[in-house]
Amino acid sequence: MADKIFISCATAQVQWVMNDLLPIFTAAGADVLGVSDYQANAGALEQIEAANMVIPVLSPEYIENATLQREMDVATDNAEILPILFTECDLPPSLSGAYAPELVDLRDLQNRAAWEQLMTLLKLNAGVHPLDWLAARDIIKDHFREGRSVYLHIRRKYVKWRELLQHLKADIFKDAAIIDLQSDAANSRSGFIELILQEADMPTVVPDPPNDLITLEQKLRLASTRHLMFRGGDRDACGDPAVWEVLHGMAQDGSDHVLLIQSREILSSWMRKDHPLLHPPLQVVELG
Repeated sequence: MADKIFISCATAQVQWVMNDLLPIFTAAGADVLGVSDYQANAGALEQIEAANMVIPVLSPEYIENATLQREMDVATDNAEILPILFTECDLPPSLSGAYAPELVDLRDLQNRAAWEQLMTLLKLNAGVHPLDWLAARDIIKDHFREGRSVYLHIRRKYVKWRELLQHLKADIFKDAAIIDLQSDAANSRSGFIELILQEADMPTVVPDPPNDLITLEQKLRLASTRHLMFRGGDRDACGDPAVWEVLHGMAQDGSDHVLLIQSREILSSWMRKDHPLLHPPLQVVELG
């Protein structure tokens, strides 16, 4: 795997790099030092000198930009080059001659073979095809923005689902809280409530039932957190049904709260038939 990657691109391609390329690289374990045109990256040349892999995203805008061509010159002297052809353009001699580096043709962004080629050359692995990882991200994003709660079913090992949740939280839904259902605290009703409120930045001494559920709802309505993502659910780590009833109810009442529950098991296999999360059922997103 390339230890340190720098992505060199024109302004016209920055959005694609930041939305798709950078998240999948990061999820697969790459250390991306920087993106040349992102937020006027004045330290680009220093980052290129520190990188051992530079990825130029080729387009007419890239080829015509003198600053980016300077980046290519520095990269050629300091690192391995892996060019991505994003848009049809005239390649510079350094990328088109007999000794030119292998090029990844992504003019069709849905070209699965080209994505596989890119990840293989970088020795990166997200556990699933990059387009499937990104598609799951986009489906979850659309459901969340429409106020629909999601069940994320991970169908096989080694899928980078933790990184997916972190990406959703860090880059898209910055108010989100991630709650670990495998935590010992989630095994009791009071501990589960305390854990949820702690991750929602509303730490609270939880009163005895039934006031504990009232406190949970009151505190969550006051919190800035509107996206609650629960990871690691299974038949041995399933939380308390009364707590889920409150959470699912809030997600249904127009309060802008939405839930995501992640598990490797089919939801109905570890919840009884009358469980609150099954009525109405969550939107299912499968990955793997």
